[in-house]
Amino acid sequence: MSHSPALEAAYRATTYRVELPGQTLALRVGEAEPQLDVWLRREGGVCWAIITAWNPESRPLGLTENCQRQEKLRQMLLDLGYRFFPAENRSDSGVWPLEPSFFVLGIPREKALELAGGWAQNSILWGGIAKIPQLLWI
Repeated sequence: MSHSPALEAAYRATTYRVELPGQTLALRVGEAEPQLDVWLRREGGVCWAIITAWNPESRPLGLTENCQRQEKLRQMLLDLGYRFFPAENRSDSGVWPLEPSFFVLGIPREKALELAGGWAQNSILWGGIAKIPQLLWI
């Protein structure tokens, strides 16, 4: 998929907040988060992805449709047997609305891209132990 420099800049100007048991972490593209590595080692997680079903192809949808899509993604993650935790994508500028998402533990890179692509997403945030969070385009 091709993407514009403006779209990439918008995704990079986002904080990806993750609600883990007992702590909230703020992840950013290209920035290490040592507390996440500590948590991953304790939980036995090798890799992770942040995936949402909200606003496919960066086109805003209504609240009802976005919530329905997100619930279907949640059910899909349960059916696939992944552990996941609530997350949200927050635009630094506040221009783009907050998007609920999921921090999915143990999902391989290609599976995360496939799953997000099925929800018409442009990208995911992906990483792992000792890996700096990467913005991956679908």
